[in-house]
Amino acid sequence: MTDQLRRIGLKVVRLTVDEETKAQMDLYKDVNWSEVLRRVVQSRVEVETRLRAKMDRARALKAAKDMERLRAKTSGKWSGADAIVRWREQGGSYRCSNRGKVVQH
Repeated sequence: MTDQLRRIGLKVVRLTVDEETKAQMDLYKDVNWSEVLRRVVQSRVEVETRLRAKMDRARALKAAKDMERLRAKTSGKWSGADAIVRWREQGGSYRCSNRGKVVQH
């Protein structure tokens, strides 16, 4: 089996899980755990690649200046959490994105 995988360009990686996790995995025989794990690993590799990429210093400095400019326009006393509490106390509602229903708080 390992030789067949190598011929098509795949490598074998071992994963160790505790007994409880393995027992739970065994409950779902229809799940292709290798594929699930491949996707999780690939996703994490993409995250790490973005996190470790060279930063565009000019863009970062411009963003910092923009944030500082926007911050200077405010009183510095606004609190998002307080605004949400006030909104809810006034009977605020929002639309659920998946069903379009209005939910009252």
